[in-house]
Amino acid sequence: MKRYLSPRYALPAVAAFLTCLLLFGVISHMTAISSGKEIAVKARGYDPRAILLGHYVRLTPEAEALLTPEQSAEIESTYNLGDELWTRNVEGWVVFAETESGLWEPQMISEGKPRTTDNHVGIFTEVSIYPEHRDDDIHQYHIQPWLSIDRYYANQREALMIEEMIRNNQDVRLLISVTSDGKAHLKGVEANGNRMVMSWW
Repeated sequence: MKRYLSPRYALPAVAAFLTCLLLFGVISHMTAISSGKEIAVKARGYDPRAILLGHYVRLTPEAEALLTPEQSAEIESTYNLGDELWTRNVEGWVVFAETESGLWEPQMISEGKPRTTDNHVGIFTEVSIYPEHRDDDIHQYHIQPWLSIDRYYANQREALMIEEMIRNNQDVRLLISVTSDGKAHLKGVEANGNRMVMSWW
């Protein structure tokens, strides 16, 4: 037994175990990306490249919606907002709907999981809710989901190109894969119709 605990056997065993864990993580992530429903969300951001982390573009999904008075009344009751006049963070299912431009935008938030269709998908995440006007008698709320997506790693040429396109307000979209459990995973970036999809292979 002591022989197998010696560095000669222990180090290769630990290395093999860690390699298996890494491969499992990569395969699980790629499986989630490939099996989920793909949606495209408008991106905004900036590029703080770090030498040790490689080239990446800091991207934030531009996803926010002003609810109708009817929708606002519904979430006011669902989340017990009452006379809430400041930002409130809650967890819930955000329904994203596809627009004519092919972009997906948040439409509503609910406590229960919505039904997925060709043009609607639900993402479970933290959401900021805040009123349109703080002194209105009739509250109309904004919802802003936080999708926990903040950077896209790329080679230097692609990172600089995406940075410039965002700075010039060109069409840059985040490609997001939404799995059946409502989790959002960054799949890639689409810049002026050019798809750059993440791959480990």
